[in-house]
Amino acid sequence: MAKEKRLFPGIGAKCTILTRFMKPNGGLSKEKDHRSIVVLKEFFYEGHRLCFRFNLDGDDQQKIYHSNARYVRIDSEGGIDDFFFEADKKKRHDGDAIDKAEAIMSKKKEPAIKWKHSRARQLLYQDIMDNKVPLDPKDDLSLSLEDIFSMHAEYAEYDFGLFHGRLKSLRKTICAMNTRSEIDRRAYENYVSSHPVSLYSHGGYIQWQGSAAQKLLQEDIKNELHGKMSKFDLWSSREEYHSQIRGEKGQQVK
Repeated sequence: MAKEKRLFPGIGAKCTILTRFMKPNGGLSKEKDHRSIVVLKEFFYEGHRLCFRFNLDGDDQQKIYHSNARYVRIDSEGGIDDFFFEADKKKRHDGDAIDKAEAIMSKKKEPAIKWKHSRARQLLYQDIMDNKVPLDPKDDLSLSLEDIFSMHAEYAEYDFGLFHGRLKSLRKTICAMNTRSEIDRRAYENYVSSHPVSLYSHGGYIQWQGSAAQKLLQEDIKNELHGKMSKFDLWSSREEYHSQIRGEKGQQVK
């Protein structure tokens, strides 16, 4: 199969773009998959990001919009002399399909804060935990990598070319954490089932917590008997109290 001819950006080039990536977006379609045909006017840089300015194809008023260059798909070129980059003009003339010059210009320089410790990674982690981004990509095939990348402005500070690998790595990390959590849960349940709660204290008395004596004493306290009787008299007033250590009654009364 013949290699598809590479198209270069320039004045008059017709392109396709997802409308939601166009700025300003007021008055444009809000449909997720809506696409617009645009005509390139010029390029500029936002930091290290290559961007294009353009107008809608057929728009007599030629209102200017802009977008990151990576969201723009070139469908047809303008004239060779109108290419944005001199290197592209030379390649078109020479038939050279390698674009080293543009690759250098469009290479993303990332912030000093590494991805591992970045706010962007924290947001991506939280979105996965909140199921805004599926843990298994097969769970929502309609959500593209570009859709996820556009969820937070913080992502744009990092190289889109590395985003797929970083998302995959984070998903793998969370899956491993979930597996360890399940192992811990099963180990805990196994321990509890193998070590039932003792009904008696080390002194041979019935455990105070949850006992009938505790419930009766709570009723007596509610009826303010602890203020009308001594601790010994209160302890002596019910047979259920006799199976308990007297000191525990004192603590309950206090």
